[in-house]
Amino acid sequence: PQNMIEAIVKSNETRKTHIADMILSKGPKLVGVYRLTMKTGSDNFRASAIQSVMEKIRAKGVAVQIYEPTLKENIFEANVLNDVLKPLKSIKADINSLSVNELTEKVKNILYAREEQLRKLENSGAISSKVKKHNKEVIKIFAGINDKINKNTYDSASLMFNDIKSYYDERTSLYKTKTNNVKERLHNAFSFVEKTFGDGNEMLILMTELTVIDECAIFISKYGSEDYSMHNKEMMLSNKSDDILKKINEIEGI
Repeated sequence: PQNMIEAIVKSNETRKTHIADMILSKGPKLVGVYRLTMKTGSDNFRASAIQSVMEKIRAKGVAVQIYEPTLKENIFEANVLNDVLKPLKSIKADINSLSVNELTEKVKNILYAREEQLRKLENSGAISSKVKKHNKEVIKIFAGINDKINKNTYDSASLMFNDIKSYYDERTSLYKTKTNNVKERLHNAFSFVEKTFGDGNEMLILMTELTVIDECAIFISKYGSEDYSMHNKEMMLSNKSDDILKKINEIEGI
């Protein structure tokens, strides 16, 4: 069994070398890497086989640029939940004056209005895939709420609203779990780049992408990232040092 394991490890290393050699044979100046995870659904960057391939490519003086899109998914869901929350807040403000039938009708009207809005946008052709996806997710949540309250009987609108809130809270809880997972992925991405490239330009590239991609910038602004803040400060200090050196050189050149 030990010989078999050693053979597998050696075979994997040979394959990674072969992949790197195939890429380098094309004579690239820059190699792009899409996703760092080991497999679909995984958030493990550091154990990914691509790390070894990237090291081999970089050892030959070829720059590597990474794209890891997992942060976008989280911001999309946050926007959906915020869109659902607005009409729920309006209902809560009026809950003491509503009957069970009136609240049932309100939820039904919200669902119908969103479905009608999406239908009109689709018919006009004036809708992007992103907006369409957003509206479908909002409709899906309100459809779930509508199904939940129609399967039960309530003595008051307040009790019905408690069930509505419970359904929304379940979605929010899942979102919070996903948010923590994304924060862990972001930390792993920084750890991966630090381990693989050290002080190379790849960290600057990662920082730049996290800053210019809207969803990434929003996520970091909203939830924070110790890794991002630390490297951002380091780069600001580095830029200041470069400015000082430039001024010293200018003075010496007078």
